[in-house]
Amino acid sequence: MVTGASAVSVDAVLQELKGKLPAARYKEAEGFLRHLLQRVPQEDLSARNAADWAALGLDLLEFARVRKPGQAAVRVFHPSREEHGFESSHTVLQVVTDDSPFLVDSVGMAVNAAGQLAYAVIHPVFLAERDAGGHVLSLGADGAGGKGKPESMMHFELSRLTEAEEVARLQAAVTAALEDVRAAVADWPAMRDRMLA
Repeated sequence: MVTGASAVSVDAVLQELKGKLPAARYKEAEGFLRHLLQRVPQEDLSARNAADWAALGLDLLEFARVRKPGQAAVRVFHPSREEHGFESSHTVLQVVTDDSPFLVDSVGMAVNAAGQLAYAVIHPVFLAERDAGGHVLSLGADGAGGKGKPESMMHFELSRLTEAEEVARLQAAVTAALEDVRAAVADWPAMRDRMLA
């Protein structure tokens, strides 16, 4: 991450967006960023400036806007200011998927198996209401009494991958790990019933 000289607050991040977004979009971004950043330690928050956090949050929100039902959305990329609004010296891995047990551990094992180190992990759970095509209708903080189903959003910053093949392999490995989690969690009640019988 980029080293920052002063403390950065969530309010400072939101201030970066005021007046730059239409009112409805700002309200959505405000709720998203508050929940996304609420558990990020101050030391990590201060490692980026407020404008970069605002851009990172908006970029992740855009990535999460459409997701096929029952499938994980996974991307591995090198953020650029031109395309994503922020930069990082690390490779970024982002995941949006139905919330379930074992997600972070499973993604972490896929990252470790690829020989990567994680320098930062952000993992909020949101309540997402989506239409039949997977488009977000509403997105709120988990536990806030909103509509929708719990979805995990994960943002990892990893040691830098230099080859396109490495990026593709990591994305495939994480996608496969998430499919394994989905299958295991779906099979668990039937396995438990069988064991009890």
